[in-house]
Amino acid sequence: MPSGLRAIGREFRTQRLFIIIWTQILFYASFALPLPTLPLYLSEFRAGMTEIGLIIGIFAVGALGSRPYVGRYVDRLGARYVLWYAGGFAMVASALYVFAPSLPWMYPIRIIHGVSLAIHSTALSAIVSASTNPGNRGTILGIFDGSSALILGIGAVLGSSILDAWGHTAVFMVAALFGFAAMGLAWCGKQRATADLSESRAGLVEVLTNRTLLMCSAAMFLLILVHGGIIAFLPIHFASRMPGNVGVFYLLGYSVSTLVQIVAGQISDKECRIPVMLTSLVLLGLGVFGIGRIWGTLSFVVSSILYGAGFFGFQVAIGAFVGDLTNATNRGRVFSSFYSSFDLGIALSGVVMGMLAHGVGIEGMFTISSMFTIPAILLLLYAPSGGPKEAFACGWLGGDRPRFYQVGGVG
Repeated sequence: MPSGLRAIGREFRTQRLFIIIWTQILFYASFALPLPTLPLYLSEFRAGMTEIGLIIGIFAVGALGSRPYVGRYVDRLGARYVLWYAGGFAMVASALYVFAPSLPWMYPIRIIHGVSLAIHSTALSAIVSASTNPGNRGTILGIFDGSSALILGIGAVLGSSILDAWGHTAVFMVAALFGFAAMGLAWCGKQRATADLSESRAGLVEVLTNRTLLMCSAAMFLLILVHGGIIAFLPIHFASRMPGNVGVFYLLGYSVSTLVQIVAGQISDKECRIPVMLTSLVLLGLGVFGIGRIWGTLSFVVSSILYGAGFFGFQVAIGAFVGDLTNATNRGRVFSSFYSSFDLGIALSGVVMGMLAHGVGIEGMFTISSMFTIPAILLLLYAPSGGPKEAFACGWLGGDRPRFYQVGGVG
């Protein structure tokens, strides 16, 4: 076994990452089951396109509102301790869908679900960054993101299959069961930790005034606007174009992305993170453009693969990049602030994409949203203080990978 893989194996044993990765798998299984079925469930309440988009996206309000508190408690109590709450919120939200008597009840339930995602993503990013060094951070993030991508794909197919066999109630209750299992396993890995809160607050100020992190956050925001359109309207678009299980789209894209994320993580460890992000954005744009035009099996397969490779390749590279910009005292706050752009993108995507779908149709909406990757690419090119030259200095143009960190990290 290569020495690099042996080192990663040792980290999984000594840092108890094995428990954490299984907690992640259970959490994302809970999250994935309703993914392809919830828009169809909302349509049974006679929800229109704009309202479906709004309800799907409003879970980000819960995430956005809770992120600052999550970051504070991650720094103060320890990320593993906080993960326990993520599974609990996911369990409660999944079960509540069953008992919603009318459409307005969906809004607070989605907000609760958003809180669970905020807790999980912030705590998990802090754990991986704290448990790795920059030389293998991308690879380990790729393993974590790859496992979650694979379970998202499997969970989506399972959710559609459960829906066909037993209906919406069974989908939500099985999702709640997975949330409960994630909560129980997180308890096994629970660990308290303390941090100097004055240094954490100072780290937050650094985040808000840092050009590189702000421009990366803006690029993430644009990407998530596009992703929100996929979540909200793909099941309806797919059903209008071809028969079959829409969960297969998620399985194809996420299965391919499992390998892509590990490879992207390894490349970003050896080279610059930014060239990996740029390549991923191009693939994502092509995939979204193709999604709007699916008419048969071939276009369906190609579009799902391109989209999955692009979206998750970007996620692992930018997650490792942000991890490079943190230190032990501000890690929770940095990731909390950064992932707020994710939450804001999801929150607005339902309204933005719903209005586009209402105005130009779902196919037109996907075409327009695929162009959002262009400003995202420009933002990443100019995120480093030296602009494109610095972005490519250690990537396609050759040279050594820089070892400086702009937000209190230690190089």
